[in-house]
Amino acid sequence: KKEDQAIELFNTQKQKKIQMKENDFLFWGMAYYEKQDYKNAIDILAYPQQAEHPELYYMAGKTYFKLKDNKNALIKLDSAIILLRNVYGQAGEFVAPVYYDRAIVRFAAGKAKEAKEDILEALYLTPELITQKNYEGEPVPLLGNALNIIKLPQYLADSVRLKGHQDRTEALIISGETNRAWAEIDKCNMLDSLHAKNAVLKAKVSLFIGKLEDAFMYLQKAENLDRGAHKVDIAYFRAIAHQEKGEFIEAKKQINIAITQSDKTDADFYSVLGSIEFESANNKGALEAVNEAIKKEPQNMDFYIERAVYQQALGNFEAAIKDCNKVLENKDETDNPEALYQRGMAYYELKKYKEALADFRKVERYNPTDEDLKAFIKELEEKK
Repeated sequence: KKEDQAIELFNTQKQKKIQMKENDFLFWGMAYYEKQDYKNAIDILAYPQQAEHPELYYMAGKTYFKLKDNKNALIKLDSAIILLRNVYGQAGEFVAPVYYDRAIVRFAAGKAKEAKEDILEALYLTPELITQKNYEGEPVPLLGNALNIIKLPQYLADSVRLKGHQDRTEALIISGETNRAWAEIDKCNMLDSLHAKNAVLKAKVSLFIGKLEDAFMYLQKAENLDRGAHKVDIAYFRAIAHQEKGEFIEAKKQINIAITQSDKTDADFYSVLGSIEFESANNKGALEAVNEAIKKEPQNMDFYIERAVYQQALGNFEAAIKDCNKVLENKDETDNPEALYQRGMAYYELKKYKEALADFRKVERYNPTDEDLKAFIKELEEKK
Protein backbone atom coordinates (compact mmCIF):
# COMPACT_ATOMS: atom_id res chain seq x y z
CA LYS A 1 0.00 0.00 0.00
CA LYS A 2 2.82 2.43 0.87
CA GLU A 3 4.49 1.71 -2.46
CA ASP A 4 1.24 2.40 -4.32
CA GLN A 5 0.85 5.71 -2.50
CA ALA A 6 4.44 6.70 -3.30
CA ILE A 7 4.00 5.82 -6.98
CA GLU A 8 0.77 7.80 -7.17
CA LEU A 9 2.44 10.81 -5.54
CA PHE A 10 5.40 10.80 -7.93
CA ASN A 11 3.16 10.23 -10.96
CA THR A 12 1.17 13.28 -9.91
CA GLN A 13 4.36 15.33 -9.62
CA LYS A 14 5.38 14.18 -13.09
CA GLN A 15 2.01 15.09 -14.59
CA LYS A 16 2.20 18.56 -13.02
CA LYS A 17 5.74 18.87 -14.40
CA ILE A 18 7.13 19.51 -10.93
CA GLN A 19 10.91 19.37 -11.05
CA MET A 20 12.19 16.34 -9.16
CA LYS A 21 15.51 15.81 -7.42
CA GLU A 22 17.66 12.68 -7.39
CA ASN A 23 16.11 11.58 -4.10
CA ASP A 24 12.66 11.74 -5.69
CA PHE A 25 13.74 9.44 -8.52
CA LEU A 26 15.38 7.13 -5.98
CA PHE A 27 12.28 6.69 -3.81
CA TRP A 28 9.99 6.50 -6.84
CA GLY A 29 12.14 3.78 -8.39
CA MET A 30 12.41 1.94 -5.06
CA ALA A 31 8.62 1.88 -4.77
CA TYR A 32 8.38 0.07 -8.12
CA TYR A 33 11.30 -2.20 -7.10
CA GLU A 34 9.48 -3.25 -3.92
CA LYS A 35 6.44 -4.10 -6.05
CA GLN A 36 8.78 -6.18 -8.26
CA ASP A 37 7.86 -3.99 -11.23
CA TYR A 38 11.48 -3.89 -12.38
CA LYS A 39 10.79 -2.49 -15.84
CA ASN A 40 9.23 0.71 -14.51
CA ALA A 41 11.78 0.80 -11.69
CA ILE A 42 14.76 0.88 -14.05
CA ASP A 43 13.12 3.49 -16.31
CA ILE A 44 13.02 5.81 -13.31
CA LEU A 45 16.27 4.88 -11.56
CA ALA A 46 18.32 5.21 -14.75
CA TYR A 47 16.62 8.43 -15.85
CA PRO A 48 18.79 11.07 -14.06
CA GLN A 49 21.85 11.77 -16.22
CA GLN A 50 25.24 11.95 -14.47
CA ALA A 51 23.61 11.41 -11.10
CA GLU A 52 25.65 12.04 -7.94
CA HIS A 53 23.58 9.93 -5.52
CA PRO A 54 25.35 6.55 -5.05
CA GLU A 55 22.12 4.89 -3.91
CA LEU A 56 20.59 5.57 -7.33
CA TYR A 57 23.38 3.55 -8.97
CA TYR A 58 23.10 0.84 -6.34
CA MET A 59 19.35 0.41 -6.81
CA ALA A 60 19.73 0.58 -10.59
CA GLY A 61 22.37 -2.16 -10.42
CA LYS A 62 20.10 -4.39 -8.34
CA THR A 63 17.20 -3.73 -10.70
CA TYR A 64 19.23 -4.58 -13.81
CA PHE A 65 20.19 -7.84 -12.11
CA LYS A 66 16.52 -8.64 -11.52
CA LEU A 67 16.02 -8.00 -15.25
CA LYS A 68 18.87 -10.47 -15.94
CA ASP A 69 21.05 -7.72 -17.44
CA ASN A 70 24.31 -8.48 -15.63
CA LYS A 71 26.42 -6.20 -17.82
CA ASN A 72 24.50 -3.03 -16.95
CA ALA A 73 24.09 -4.23 -13.36
CA LEU A 74 27.87 -4.34 -12.94
CA ILE A 75 28.33 -0.92 -14.55
CA LYS A 76 25.89 0.62 -12.06
CA LEU A 77 27.31 -1.22 -9.05
CA ASP A 78 30.86 -0.19 -10.02
CA SER A 79 29.72 3.44 -10.10
CA ALA A 80 27.98 3.10 -6.74
CA ILE A 81 31.15 1.78 -5.10
CA ILE A 82 33.30 4.56 -6.58
CA LEU A 83 30.90 7.25 -5.36
CA LEU A 84 30.50 5.71 -1.91
CA ARG A 85 34.27 5.44 -1.48
CA ASN A 86 34.66 9.08 -2.52
CA VAL A 87 32.05 10.21 0.00
CA TYR A 88 32.57 7.84 2.94
CA GLY A 89 36.08 6.45 2.43
CA GLN A 90 36.40 3.16 4.30
CA ALA A 91 32.98 3.43 6.02
CA GLY A 92 31.95 -0.21 5.76
CA GLU A 93 28.30 0.20 6.66
CA PHE A 94 27.68 2.16 3.47
CA VAL A 95 29.90 0.30 1.01
CA ALA A 96 29.80 -3.32 2.21
CA PRO A 97 26.27 -4.20 0.96
CA VAL A 98 27.20 -3.02 -2.55
CA TYR A 99 30.28 -5.27 -2.56
CA TYR A 100 28.10 -8.12 -1.28
CA ASP A 101 25.52 -7.70 -4.05
CA ARG A 102 28.20 -7.17 -6.69
CA ALA A 103 29.64 -10.53 -5.65
CA ILE A 104 26.32 -12.16 -6.53
CA VAL A 105 26.13 -10.35 -9.87
CA ARG A 106 29.74 -11.16 -10.74
CA PHE A 107 29.20 -14.83 -9.97
CA ALA A 108 26.10 -14.85 -12.19
CA ALA A 109 28.18 -13.21 -14.93
CA GLY A 110 30.74 -16.03 -14.74
CA LYS A 111 33.34 -14.01 -12.80
CA ALA A 112 33.85 -16.38 -9.86
CA LYS A 113 37.28 -15.05 -8.82
CA GLU A 114 36.10 -11.44 -8.71
CA ALA A 115 32.93 -12.53 -6.89
CA LYS A 116 35.06 -14.16 -4.16
CA GLU A 117 37.11 -10.97 -3.80
CA ASP A 118 33.93 -8.92 -3.40
CA ILE A 119 32.34 -11.13 -0.76
CA LEU A 120 35.57 -11.13 1.26
CA GLU A 121 35.72 -7.32 1.08
CA ALA A 122 32.09 -7.09 2.19
CA LEU A 123 32.67 -9.39 5.17
CA TYR A 124 35.78 -7.46 6.16
CA LEU A 125 33.98 -4.09 6.05
CA THR A 126 30.87 -5.38 7.84
CA PRO A 127 31.44 -8.83 9.38
CA GLU A 128 27.77 -8.99 10.42
CA LEU A 129 26.79 -9.47 6.76
CA ILE A 130 27.55 -13.16 7.31
CA THR A 131 23.97 -13.25 8.64
CA GLN A 132 22.74 -10.56 6.18
CA LYS A 133 22.56 -7.98 8.98
CA ASN A 134 24.30 -4.66 9.59
CA TYR A 135 26.38 -3.50 12.56
CA GLU A 136 23.24 -2.74 14.57
CA GLY A 137 21.82 -6.21 13.91
CA GLU A 138 19.17 -4.97 11.49
CA PRO A 139 18.35 -6.99 8.33
CA VAL A 140 19.96 -5.70 5.12
CA PRO A 141 17.96 -6.08 1.87
CA LEU A 142 20.39 -7.98 -0.35
CA LEU A 143 20.06 -9.80 -3.66
CA GLY A 144 20.45 -13.18 -2.00
CA ASN A 145 22.74 -15.25 0.20
CA ALA A 146 26.12 -14.83 -1.47
CA LEU A 147 27.78 -17.43 0.77
CA ASN A 148 25.39 -20.13 -0.42
CA ILE A 149 25.95 -19.07 -4.01
CA ILE A 150 29.73 -18.66 -3.97
CA LYS A 151 30.49 -21.50 -1.49
CA LEU A 152 33.13 -19.63 0.48
CA PRO A 153 35.08 -21.85 2.93
CA GLN A 154 34.04 -21.13 6.53
CA TYR A 155 37.62 -20.73 7.79
CA LEU A 156 38.29 -18.07 5.15
CA ALA A 157 35.10 -16.16 5.93
CA ASP A 158 35.88 -16.27 9.66
CA SER A 159 39.48 -15.08 9.25
CA VAL A 160 38.36 -12.08 7.18
CA ARG A 161 35.56 -11.26 9.62
CA LEU A 162 38.01 -11.46 12.53
CA LYS A 163 40.30 -8.95 10.81
CA GLY A 164 37.28 -6.70 10.20
CA HIS A 165 36.27 -6.76 13.88
CA GLN A 166 39.86 -6.15 14.99
CA ASP A 167 40.32 -3.15 12.69
CA ARG A 168 36.95 -1.76 13.75
CA THR A 169 38.09 -2.10 17.38
CA GLU A 170 41.22 -0.07 16.57
CA ALA A 171 39.07 2.69 15.05
CA LEU A 172 36.73 2.73 18.06
CA ILE A 173 39.67 3.04 20.47
CA ILE A 174 41.05 5.98 18.48
CA SER A 175 37.65 7.70 18.61
CA GLY A 176 37.40 7.08 22.37
CA GLU A 177 34.42 4.71 22.15
CA THR A 178 35.79 2.23 24.65
CA ASN A 179 32.50 0.49 25.49
CA ARG A 180 31.87 -0.30 21.83
CA ALA A 181 35.52 -1.36 21.51
CA TRP A 182 35.04 -3.93 24.31
CA ALA A 183 31.93 -5.23 22.53
CA GLU A 184 33.93 -5.64 19.31
CA ILE A 185 36.67 -7.55 21.13
CA ASP A 186 33.99 -9.94 22.42
CA LYS A 187 33.02 -10.56 18.78
CA CYS A 188 36.70 -11.19 17.99
CA ASN A 189 36.93 -13.75 20.78
CA MET A 190 33.82 -15.54 19.51
CA LEU A 191 35.66 -16.12 16.25
CA ASP A 192 39.05 -16.98 17.81
CA SER A 193 39.46 -16.82 21.59
CA LEU A 194 43.17 -17.71 21.35
CA HIS A 195 44.21 -14.95 18.96
CA ALA A 196 47.01 -12.85 20.48
CA LYS A 197 45.80 -9.71 18.70
CA ASN A 198 42.57 -9.77 20.74
CA ALA A 199 44.59 -9.63 23.96
CA VAL A 200 46.70 -6.78 22.55
CA LEU A 201 43.49 -4.86 21.79
CA LYS A 202 42.25 -5.42 25.35
CA ALA A 203 45.55 -4.02 26.60
CA LYS A 204 45.16 -1.02 24.32
CA VAL A 205 41.67 -0.27 25.66
CA SER A 206 42.94 -0.69 29.22
CA LEU A 207 45.73 1.82 28.53
CA PHE A 208 43.22 4.26 27.07
CA ILE A 209 41.07 4.20 30.22
CA GLY A 210 44.07 4.25 32.57
CA LYS A 211 43.91 0.66 33.87
CA LEU A 212 47.64 -0.01 33.67
CA GLU A 213 47.74 -3.27 35.61
CA ASP A 214 45.03 -4.71 33.38
CA ALA A 215 47.08 -3.61 30.38
CA PHE A 216 50.14 -5.48 31.67
CA MET A 217 48.01 -8.57 32.32
CA TYR A 218 46.58 -8.60 28.79
CA LEU A 219 50.00 -7.99 27.26
CA GLN A 220 51.37 -10.98 29.16
CA LYS A 221 48.45 -13.05 27.89
CA ALA A 222 49.18 -11.85 24.36
CA GLU A 223 52.82 -12.85 24.74
CA ASN A 224 51.82 -16.32 25.97
CA LEU A 225 49.55 -16.78 22.94
CA ASP A 226 51.80 -15.10 20.43
CA ARG A 227 53.99 -16.89 17.91
CA GLY A 228 56.01 -13.81 17.10
CA ALA A 229 53.50 -11.99 14.90
CA HIS A 230 52.66 -9.38 17.56
CA LYS A 231 55.93 -9.08 19.48
CA VAL A 232 56.44 -5.50 18.26
CA ASP A 233 52.97 -4.37 19.37
CA ILE A 234 53.45 -6.05 22.75
CA ALA A 235 56.75 -4.24 23.34
CA TYR A 236 55.33 -0.94 22.08
CA PHE A 237 52.32 -0.96 24.43
CA ARG A 238 54.44 -2.19 27.33
CA ALA A 239 56.65 0.85 26.76
CA ILE A 240 53.65 3.17 26.96
CA ALA A 241 52.33 1.44 30.10
CA HIS A 242 55.72 1.70 31.84
CA GLN A 243 55.98 5.34 30.80
CA GLU A 244 52.55 6.05 32.32
CA LYS A 245 53.79 4.51 35.57
CA GLY A 246 56.92 6.66 35.50
CA GLU A 247 59.14 3.62 34.95
CA PHE A 248 61.28 5.24 32.30
CA ILE A 249 64.19 2.79 32.23
CA GLU A 250 61.87 -0.14 31.47
CA ALA A 251 59.81 2.03 29.10
CA LYS A 252 62.94 2.90 27.11
CA LYS A 253 63.98 -0.76 27.06
CA GLN A 254 60.62 -1.86 25.66
CA ILE A 255 60.37 0.84 22.99
CA ASN A 256 63.89 -0.01 21.82
CA ILE A 257 62.81 -3.67 21.55
CA ALA A 258 59.88 -2.54 19.39
CA ILE A 259 62.19 -0.44 17.21
CA THR A 260 64.85 -3.13 16.74
CA GLN A 261 62.38 -5.99 16.13
CA SER A 262 60.18 -4.12 13.67
CA ASP A 263 60.74 -4.82 9.98
CA LYS A 264 59.60 -1.30 9.15
CA THR A 265 59.79 0.89 12.21
CA ASP A 266 56.83 3.22 12.62
CA ALA A 267 57.69 6.89 13.07
CA ASP A 268 55.48 6.88 16.18
CA PHE A 269 57.95 4.52 17.85
CA TYR A 270 60.60 7.23 17.73
CA SER A 271 58.06 9.80 18.88
CA VAL A 272 57.32 7.67 21.95
CA LEU A 273 61.05 7.20 22.56
CA GLY A 274 61.44 10.98 22.39
CA SER A 275 58.73 11.57 24.99
CA ILE A 276 60.28 8.94 27.29
CA GLU A 277 63.71 10.59 26.97
CA PHE A 278 62.16 14.01 27.62
CA GLU A 279 60.36 12.81 30.75
CA SER A 280 63.66 11.26 31.85
CA ALA A 281 65.27 14.74 31.53
CA ASN A 282 67.38 13.57 28.57
CA ASN A 283 66.54 16.47 26.27
CA LYS A 284 69.30 15.70 23.80
CA GLY A 285 68.11 12.09 23.48
CA ALA A 286 64.54 13.35 23.00
CA LEU A 287 65.68 15.61 20.16
CA GLU A 288 67.59 12.81 18.46
CA ALA A 289 64.56 10.51 18.67
CA VAL A 290 62.06 12.99 17.22
CA ASN A 291 64.52 13.81 14.43
CA GLU A 292 64.28 10.14 13.44
CA ALA A 293 60.48 10.35 13.55
CA ILE A 294 60.55 13.35 11.22
CA LYS A 295 62.90 11.58 8.80
CA LYS A 296 60.41 8.73 8.53
CA GLU A 297 57.26 10.87 8.37
CA PRO A 298 58.13 14.47 7.45
CA GLN A 299 54.49 15.37 6.72
CA ASN A 300 53.39 14.71 10.32
CA MET A 301 53.08 18.17 11.89
CA ASP A 302 52.80 16.79 15.43
CA PHE A 303 56.45 15.77 15.33
CA TYR A 304 57.55 19.35 14.62
CA ILE A 305 55.60 20.57 17.67
CA GLU A 306 57.29 17.87 19.77
CA ARG A 307 60.68 18.97 18.45
CA ALA A 308 59.85 22.59 19.30
CA VAL A 309 59.29 21.52 22.91
CA TYR A 310 62.63 19.69 23.05
CA GLN A 311 64.44 22.57 21.32
CA GLN A 312 63.17 24.96 23.97
CA ALA A 313 64.27 22.61 26.74
CA LEU A 314 67.76 22.82 25.21
CA GLY A 315 67.56 26.62 24.94
CA ASN A 316 67.32 26.55 21.13
CA PHE A 317 64.48 29.07 20.90
CA GLU A 318 65.04 30.18 17.31
CA ALA A 319 64.98 26.55 16.20
CA ALA A 320 61.74 26.06 18.15
CA ILE A 321 60.17 29.04 16.37
CA LYS A 322 61.26 27.63 13.02
CA ASP A 323 59.53 24.31 13.78
CA CYS A 324 56.34 26.08 14.88
CA ASN A 325 56.39 28.18 11.71
CA LYS A 326 56.66 24.96 9.71
CA VAL A 327 53.40 23.81 11.29
CA LEU A 328 51.55 27.12 11.06
CA GLU A 329 52.49 27.57 7.40
CA ASN A 330 50.67 24.34 6.60
CA LYS A 331 47.26 25.19 5.14
CA ASP A 332 45.51 22.76 7.52
CA GLU A 333 47.32 24.01 10.63
CA THR A 334 47.25 27.82 10.36
CA ASP A 335 45.67 28.18 13.82
CA ASN A 336 47.14 25.14 15.56
CA PRO A 337 46.88 26.18 19.24
CA GLU A 338 49.79 23.99 20.41
CA ALA A 339 52.12 25.41 17.75
CA LEU A 340 51.01 28.94 18.65
CA TYR A 341 51.59 28.23 22.33
CA GLN A 342 55.07 26.80 21.81
CA ARG A 343 56.06 29.65 19.48
CA GLY A 344 54.69 32.17 21.97
CA MET A 345 56.82 30.64 24.73
CA ALA A 346 59.91 30.74 22.52
CA TYR A 347 59.26 34.41 21.71
CA TYR A 348 58.82 35.08 25.42
CA GLU A 349 62.19 33.49 26.25
CA LEU A 350 63.78 35.69 23.55
CA LYS A 351 62.05 38.71 25.15
CA LYS A 352 60.05 39.31 21.98
CA TYR A 353 56.97 40.17 24.00
CA LYS A 354 54.94 41.75 21.19
CA GLU A 355 55.21 38.60 19.05
CA ALA A 356 54.52 36.39 22.08
CA LEU A 357 51.42 38.43 22.93
CA ALA A 358 50.03 38.03 19.41
CA ASP A 359 50.39 34.25 19.64
CA PHE A 360 48.89 33.92 23.11
CA ARG A 361 45.89 36.04 22.17
CA LYS A 362 45.18 33.50 19.44
CA VAL A 363 45.67 30.66 21.93
CA GLU A 364 43.15 32.35 24.24
CA ARG A 365 40.41 31.83 21.64
CA TYR A 366 40.72 28.10 22.29
CA ASN A 367 40.96 28.50 26.09
CA PRO A 368 38.69 31.47 26.93
CA THR A 369 38.23 30.41 30.59
CA ASP A 370 41.90 29.73 31.41
CA GLU A 371 42.68 32.21 34.18
CA ASP A 372 46.41 31.45 34.19
CA LEU A 373 46.55 32.22 30.48
CA LYS A 374 44.67 35.49 31.00
CA ALA A 375 47.14 36.50 33.72
CA PHE A 376 50.07 35.68 31.45
CA ILE A 377 48.59 37.74 28.63
CA LYS A 378 48.16 40.65 31.03
CA GLU A 379 51.84 40.32 31.99
CA LEU A 380 52.83 40.41 28.31
CA GLU A 381 50.69 43.49 27.68
CA GLU A 382 52.62 45.29 30.41
CA LYS A 383 55.99 44.16 29.01
CA LYS A 384 55.51 44.90 25.32
